[in-house]
Amino acid sequence: MLQIELKPWIPEYANQLVKIANNPNIAQYMTDRFASPYKLESAKIFIEFATNSQEADIQSVWYKDQLAGSIGLHKQGDIFCKNMEIGYWLGEDFWGKGIATHIVNKWIEHGFNTYDITRIFARIFGNNSRSASVAKACGMTLESEIKNNLFKNGQFLDEWIFAIRK
Repeated sequence: MLQIELKPWIPEYANQLVKIANNPNIAQYMTDRFASPYKLESAKIFIEFATNSQEADIQSVWYKDQLAGSIGLHKQGDIFCKNMEIGYWLGEDFWGKGIATHIVNKWIEHGFNTYDITRIFARIFGNNSRSASVAKACGMTLESEIKNNLFKNGQFLDEWIFAIRK
């Protein structure tokens, strides 16, 4: 049985967050808002957002009592109000252990049980096959593949949109 726990973010986790997030192998699959290099100030800003945002429901991910990453659901506005975007990442030491599939399944269930929504979607970089595998394993289907939609590190990348409906 996996020893996985989701906990609210607190300021005391900042140093541990820097330790796992300061990794270009993670940053390459994240928006440019995810700082690289990832420093203490970045961690403090993120934790402040995660704990105070009315627009997102974000938790820290723990594996065997170690901070392993983060997962969140992000509200959509206007005509998209019945949708939430799910975002997740793990420190590289925690890849390939089934943690992401476990937490994404749990957070999809949480989203449908907690919020008045009908769809949860993930926007995945077209070169991130691991994340796409997680989405598929959690019952999400590829709804759209947008060619050269993202521009990261000087190159265009495809964007995959996976989703699941209630």
